[in-house]
Amino acid sequence: MKATKYTKSSWFLNLDIFGNLFNFTINKQAKFKTNLGAIFSLITLFVIIIACIFFGTDFYNRKNPKVLSQKTVPENYTKINITNKILTISWRFEDYNGIEMNSSGILFPEIVYSAMNLNPETKNLEFIEPPRNLPYKRCNETINEPNFYKTKNPDDWFCFNFDEQGMQFGGNWDGDFLNSFTIQVNACKHDKNYNRIEGSCSRFEDIKNFLNKRIFFSINLLNVYFDFTDFENPLKIEYKNYYFHITRNIQLAQFCYFNYPLLKNDRGWIFPDYRYDTNISFDHCDKDYSIKFDEDYLDPTSDDIFFGMDFYLDKSYPFYIRSYMKFQDLIAIVGGFVKLITLIFGFVNLYFNTYERDNFIINYFFNSFDNNDEEKNNNGLKNIFNETFNRKSFSNSNNLKFSKDFQDLQKSIQINMEDFYVKNKKNKFIIKTLNLRKK
Repeated sequence: MKATKYTKSSWFLNLDIFGNLFNFTINKQAKFKTNLGAIFSLITLFVIIIACIFFGTDFYNRKNPKVLSQKTVPENYTKINITNKILTISWRFEDYNGIEMNSSGILFPEIVYSAMNLNPETKNLEFIEPPRNLPYKRCNETINEPNFYKTKNPDDWFCFNFDEQGMQFGGNWDGDFLNSFTIQVNACKHDKNYNRIEGSCSRFEDIKNFLNKRIFFSINLLNVYFDFTDFENPLKIEYKNYYFHITRNIQLAQFCYFNYPLLKNDRGWIFPDYRYDTNISFDHCDKDYSIKFDEDYLDPTSDDIFFGMDFYLDKSYPFYIRSYMKFQDLIAIVGGFVKLITLIFGFVNLYFNTYERDNFIINYFFNSFDNNDEEKNNNGLKNIFNETFNRKSFSNSNNLKFSKDFQDLQKSIQINMEDFYVKNKKNKFIIKTLNLRKK
C-alpha cells in the first residue's frame, strides 16, 4: 500500500480523531493521522448531529416529562379562604330525564356554614359563632367562572357566592379546628342563624306528590387534574355532575372531602426552575342512610332534612413532581452513544493506522518513500548515522566512549541490511533492533 505523505498542508488528515499515539510529534501533533481516520471522524460528526436530533426531541419540544407522584399527609390540618375563583358549587332539582324541576315552596335547599375551635380545657370542639345559613342565587348573578361557563348554562343552575361571605375552609373533628359547610334539602325554611321559621314548613301531601315524580338532587363539583403533556398550563379544571335520588323514607347523609392537589413543576432547561400549580378539588364522599317515617314530618321536634352533604378539607393530598429533560441529560445520552461509535471506529482504524504509521517511519528514516533502490537506502542510513552520532548529546545520553574515529564506529555497528531490504521489498516493514556494541 502506498504510504501517506504527511505534510502541513494535509488539512484533511487533521479531521482524524482516531489517530494512534506517536512517540514523537509530527508537525507539532502527537497523533499520527490518516485519511481513513478523517473519514471516520466525519462520520462520527454526522452521527453526533443525528443523535442530538433524535435523542433531543423531548428536550427541544418539552415533551415526555418524568412524573413522580405520592400521597402527602402533613402533620397538621390546613385552613384556606374560600372564593368563587377556587371553588364553585352549583345545584338544581331534576327529574329522571335531567329536566330542571321547580321545587319552590316545597323543598328548601340551604348551605350552612360552621366554624369551631378546640377548647383547651374541655378538649372539645366548640362553635366560634352559631352556624349560619348562606344565601344563593342563579349562577349568572353570582359567579363569573370561565371553566364553568364552558360546559354549563349559568341560567339553569343555582350557585353559592363565597366571595361575599369571607369563609375559611379546613380542619376536621380530630384536629384543633373545623371550618366546614353543609348542603341540605329541608322541608322547612330556616333563618340566617339556621333556626326553623315558624309556619314555613311544606304540607306533607305536597312533598309526597312532588317526590313521587322521581326527583333528583343534581350538583356540580369542581374537579382538578393535571395534564402532564401541557407544558404551559398543566392544571386543568372541570365540573363533574353528581345526582342523588331524594325519597321521603330514606334519609341520605354524605360526608364529602375536598383536597388540594399540588404540582411541583420543574421547567428549567439547564438549572431547576420550579413553579407550583394547585387548586382545591373534590375527592370523594362517604354515604350514610337512615329510615324516616311519614309521621316524622308531622313532628315539629323532628329534623326536617331529606338530604344532606357535609364538606370537609382532607388533610392528605396528592403531590406530583414533573421535570423535563435538561441539557446535561441530553449530553449524557448523546455522549454515551457517541462513545460506542468511536470505540467501534477506533478498533477498525487501529490496524490501518498502525500500518500507515510504520510505513511512514520506515520511509522517513531511510528516505525511500517507495523507492526500493538499495544504494539509496544505504546512503540514507549512513546519513542518519553521521547526523546522529556526531551529536554530543547522543554520546552523553548513552554514555558511549568513542575510540579511534567514526570509521571504526561504523565497522562496530553490524546490521543485517540484506535481511531488512528483503523484508522491505516484501512490504513487511519490520525494523530490527539496532544492537550497539562496542568492539
